Amino acid sequence: MNRQRPGATTLRRSALLLGVGVTAITLAACGSSGGSSSSSSASSAPASDSASASGSSAAALPAIPKKKIAYVEIFLQAPIEARINASFTTAAQAVGWEVTTTDVAADPQKANDAINSAILQKYDAIVLGSVEPSLVQESLKKAKDANIPVIAIAGESRHDLDGLLSAVYTENDTKLSEPLGAELCSKVKPGSEVAIIRFNLFFSGQVRGDTMKAAAEKCGLKVVADPEAEQTLADSQAKTSAIINQYPNLAAVIPVYDTFTAGAVAAIKAANKADQISVYSYYADAINNPLMRDNKNIVALADCDCVIEGPFTVNALVDLWVNSTPLPATIPDGTITYSVITQANIPPAGQDGPATVESVLQPFKDKWATKFTLP
Repeated sequence: MNRQRPGATTLRRSALLLGVGVTAITLAACGSSGGSSSSSSASSAPASDSASASGSSAAALPAIPKKKIAYVEIFLQAPIEARINASFTTAAQAVGWEVTTTDVAADPQKANDAINSAILQKYDAIVLGSVEPSLVQESLKKAKDANIPVIAIAGESRHDLDGLLSAVYTENDTKLSEPLGAELCSKVKPGSEVAIIRFNLFFSGQVRGDTMKAAAEKCGLKVVADPEAEQTLADSQAKTSAIINQYPNLAAVIPVYDTFTAGAVAAIKAANKADQISVYSYYADAINNPLMRDNKNIVALADCDCVIEGPFTVNALVDLWVNSTPLPATIPDGTITYSVITQANIPPAGQDGPATVESVLQPFKDKWATKFTLP
C-alpha cells in the first residue's frame, strides 16, 4: 500500500506513543500484563421495516452485520489519544458494533500481546491508535495472515511498513505543524532565540520537530536548543529550565507534544519570564485548553478536526463488509482540516479541540440511516 510522505516544508506521545474513560476489562487470552482495556457492546439487531400505510411492504435496507473491533491504544492518558479513541468508539456503537479498547500504556510488548490476543479471539478488525508498526511487526504479519484488517489512525507513523497495514487514516503531522510555524514566524522577531522540546522515538515527534525547526530557521529565528524529553511533566519542565538558564534571552519554546506543554509553562513561570518567553505547542485539549486560558504566553496550539478519523474508519469498514468495497488506502486530502488555536479562538471550556465528536459524526449517521438498517 502506497502512502504519500509528508512534504519537507509543511505529529502524538512515552516509549511507543502518544493520545475515554471506560469500564476496564482484560482481553481474554491477552498476555499484556498491566494494559487496561474497555468494552462496549451494541444493542440487539434491529427489527425489519414496517409495512407502508398502503399495506405494501417496504423494501428492507441492508443490515450492517455485527462485528467486534479491537482498538489497541498506545497511551490513553494523552488527551488527543482519548479524543480520537472516543470518536471511533462512538461511531462504532452507532452501527451496533462492539469495541474493546486496550491501553498498552506506551509498552511495545503489551501492544504485541494485545494484537495477538485479538487474532486468537478472532476479532473482525484491529485499529491501532498511534502504535508504531515498526514495534509490532511480527504481530501485524500474523494479523495479515489471518485476513484481519488492521487500520492505523491518530498519530502519524513511519511509512516503510505500510504494507503490513490494510489502511492508514492518520493525520499528517507536517500539515498539522505548518500553521503553527506560520504563527511562530508572524509573532517572534527575526533573530530571536527559540528552543524546541522534541521526542524522536516516534515518527510524529520527529516530523513535528523537523517541520518547526525548518519554519523557524526559514524566517530568521535562531534554534539554539532542541533536546529530547521524556513523556513526563517533570522532564519537560527540567529540559525547559536548563535551556532558560543557558539562554537568558530565549524568546519562545516549542514543545512538540501536548504532554510537554504544562512542563514548559511551569519552567517559564519558575524563572519569572512569562512576559519574555512565549509557548507554541500542540492540541487545545483537556490539558492545554484550560492551560491556555490561564497562561497568556501560550500563543498558539496546532490542532485539527482529527476526530473525523473515527467515523471515517467505521464508514470504510461498513462499506467493506456490506458492499465489498475495498478499504481506501489512505484518508483523502482535505478530509482533515488543520488549524491553529490562539488566544482569540480557544474552544469553549470543556471542549477538546476545534471540533466535537458529535459534530463530525452526525453527517455519517445521517448517511447510514438512509442506506442501512441501524440498531
